[in-house]
Amino acid sequence: MSHHCADPAKLNVVDVAPSSVASGARFVQAVQSAIKAGKVSKLLTPGNNDPAFHIEIPQPTA
Repeated sequence: MSHHCADPAKLNVVDVAPSSVASGARFVQAVQSAIKAGKVSKLLTPGNNDPAFHIEIPQPTA
């Protein structure tokens, strides 16, 4: 988990190194499916002003 997230009880942020992904296109497609399902709120990709795949995951509220 990335430590540049303000409150991990509300939002978790994960940065994934592009070198750790076999197929960037398939990875992006999978994350976009998670966005449509409401499980992920944001995806930034390399070349989109981010050096890594940056994924934001909202946490369920109690």
